[in-house]
Amino acid sequence: MLEKYKSLCEDRQKIIKSQDKGNSRVYHLAKNVDRNLVRHYQIDGVVIDSASTKKCDFLLISVC
Repeated sequence: MLEKYKSLCEDRQKIIKSQDKGNSRVYHLAKNVDRNLVRHYQIDGVVIDSASTKKCDFLLISVC
């Protein structure tokens, strides 16, 4: 499902920040200390572009 979307981070990025554009003071910071393979997607407004559907803002996946 996510194959057609570009990850917002590099494959083994050390620090990944998810920050909503509406409120720049609120963010999530992930530390990838082992430099695992990761993918980071914006769900709200990109993967799911529907105002009537409840969804998260971002998705961060560690690929094993």
